[in-house]
Amino acid sequence: MSISQTAEKPMPFGTGRVVSDSFSLFFRHILKVLLLGMPPALIGLLASGILVSWHHAFGQAETRNVLLMPGFYIDFVLDMGLYGIGVALLVQLTYDVKEGGSRSLIAYYGPALATAFPNLILTMLATLAFALGLIALIVPGLWLSAALSLIAPAVVIERAGFSALSRSFRLTKGYRWPIVAVVTVLGIVGIVLLQVVHFVFDLLGGFGGPDPWRLGISVIVLALLGAITNGLFGVGIALIYARLREIKEGTQVRDLILVFD
Repeated sequence: MSISQTAEKPMPFGTGRVVSDSFSLFFRHILKVLLLGMPPALIGLLASGILVSWHHAFGQAETRNVLLMPGFYIDFVLDMGLYGIGVALLVQLTYDVKEGGSRSLIAYYGPALATAFPNLILTMLATLAFALGLIALIVPGLWLSAALSLIAPAVVIERAGFSALSRSFRLTKGYRWPIVAVVTVLGIVGIVLLQVVHFVFDLLGGFGGPDPWRLGISVIVLALLGAITNGLFGVGIALIYARLREIKEGTQVRDLILVFD
């Protein structure tokens, strides 16, 4: 009886280790993370400013109803696609770093762009499910965010296509609350950084302004901030995925990295 119970007992996830590894890997390779994360963040910010408004792009109060603007929906789809590409880039970088390998940054774009379409559709579905979960109650939203958190790694690492949705559900089963803990810690760090930057810019007169140079600085600073927060989150998601593959399938990073060869 005791042997059977021991065999059925799930392996510990190691929440603290995943969080510490995320920060460690991020800061040790911050230049590469930022170089990969800046282009999607910059394109997304520019698109928001052009298609909707700079107030919207800078996270400021809107004077217009953006839901009535066609550009808002185009911008939303573009943001989801860029987010998926950004995570796909960082997933590959994380695996290379953990395995001790090295490739040119351009080489990461091939797999990321090749899987962009299913990544976009599934990311939009996951975002909608998360929003509905938060509207119902906070707990369902958090649960869904964990259950769907591994869509991008499943798409880019396994080439799972649209079956990445069910793949993410299977991999996260039994470990969703530890995943919520990891994502929450990383999210809090991102929110704190965002608030600090907004506070500093508010003291200096706020983001944007009539002067082109001020607008340009605002765009660059917020794109850099987006690259930092998305970079930390992307690294965390990659490490969560690697840990669950190790727990459930005995797959090591060196086996996963072969898909990029």
